[in-house]
Amino acid sequence: MLIYPALQGKLFVLAFLCGIALGVLWDIVFVLRVLTGACPKAARLAALYQRPLPLIGRAVGFSVCSLHRAWQSLSLSFWQLLFPVFGAFAVLILCFGYHNGAFRLPVPLLLLLGFFLWRRLFSGRIAHALDLLAFLLAACGVYLRVILWLPLGILCRALRRFVARPLLALATKWQRSRLLHRSRLLCAAQLAAATHGSLFVKQSTYKRKRNFKLWQTINKEGVPPHR
Repeated sequence: MLIYPALQGKLFVLAFLCGIALGVLWDIVFVLRVLTGACPKAARLAALYQRPLPLIGRAVGFSVCSLHRAWQSLSLSFWQLLFPVFGAFAVLILCFGYHNGAFRLPVPLLLLLGFFLWRRLFSGRIAHALDLLAFLLAACGVYLRVILWLPLGILCRALRRFVARPLLALATKWQRSRLLHRSRLLCAAQLAAATHGSLFVKQSTYKRKRNFKLWQTINKEGVPPHR
């Protein structure tokens, strides 16, 4: 197999550049994790996270709940497993594009070198900027939630004030009028019974029934002993 030094040199340079591109992609993934709430917040910015935001008076919050930590670990594990796949695809594409599919060991080594050099020399320098970007995106998310919930909150308050309260007042008024009507009917019935004497007849009838039941009990069980 013929070896073309210029083509191999281009292959090695592209492998190194692909490693740098993977490092840049890792930083972009950090931003994506921030957008999905899967990025751990910087402890040095905890006071900034707890400070109320202008106009809305609500803080972003520095939550460290177990569910949030589990989501962060799951997201980080997913990307850590996916990045070797990206690297393998990059190596295959380079080998097939510039070396007829033949594997060359310097290609993955240069790719890893580019990735780790980017992580060591540049990612650490922009870490603070990325943490600030994470805070800004989280703050924008809080503002966005407030803006999206504002029409719904106004609608709920309007329904509570102009629909729920009048309906509740009408229901209370109807219940009171119904109870007052029943009370008047009972008073009228008792007054009529007292006027015609049927109220006392009913009371005497109740006493006769009670005495009859007592007489039946005495016949069955005998007279109870006096104490």
